Amino acid sequence: MNNRNAWGLLLASGLAVACAPVTAPEAPQVVVERVDAPRYSGSSSDPLESACNGWRLSPAQVKEFFRHSSAFDAPPLGEFYQVPCSISGALRVDGERWEFVIDGGATATWRNDKRARYWGCKARRCEALVLLPYDGMSSGW
Repeated sequence: MNNRNAWGLLLASGLAVACAPVTAPEAPQVVVERVDAPRYSGSSSDPLESACNGWRLSPAQVKEFFRHSSAFDAPPLGEFYQVPCSISGALRVDGERWEFVIDGGATATWRNDKRARYWGCKARRCEALVLLPYDGMSSGW
């Protein structure tokens, strides 16, 4: 094989590798087992109380919330509003069962016997799923 053919073969094989589709790792399988009614813990007669009582999430919406959320090492309290209304329930991820609580301010916690995981959703897709969506409240402080 001459140099010209060798370069052609090398270039063609490099392009074939560069153009090969890359498979993304599979997202964990989330199964929502239970979604409870909202729980309000603020002052009675606050207008937020009626908003909380009318807030509902379906199992599909719970999955969507977590699909667009980011994981945090600790509760992201300084980045999101704290709202005295939450929806809890249970879910299973890759065979592991978790109790979850989604706060009306777009944060969430998963807990099981072994540990806790913390979430916050800054995505636009979460705006319709919570009472008070993320708006970058801590960026001006």
